[in-house]
Amino acid sequence: MKIVDTAIIGVKDFYNKVEDLTKKRPISIIISTIALTILSAYVSPVSSILALGVFSFSLFLAVVIAKNYEKVWDGIEDQITEVFAGHAAAARAKGKREGRGFAGGVERVADGVERAAERAMGFVEGATSK
Repeated sequence: MKIVDTAIIGVKDFYNKVEDLTKKRPISIIISTIALTILSAYVSPVSSILALGVFSFSLFLAVVIAKNYEKVWDGIEDQITEVFAGHAAAARAKGKREGRGFAGGVERVADGVERAAERAMGFVEGATSK
């Protein structure tokens, strides 16, 4: 059982490293996934077991991409903006995206405060009315 536990810990560590790499460099992971899938097709006439292993690894990378699709998409958007519009435009776009996320949180807080104020006014009206 110690061997199985060691293998599970190793796989989890590898998954975490691949996940971090996917968040930092999404385009390279997508290209690697496509390349490994094509490689498995070329290897399949030689050895079906080897082709299955290569395809399983590309499937593993695809799962990591699918799990982190929002961060992958944001990373791709940042890289494309940086290539075509420059570093300043990419930083500005990233700031806008983060600002929209912050504004959504502020709106939820503001709605909660407004509801609490309405409740307080209703309580005071109820307590002072005859």
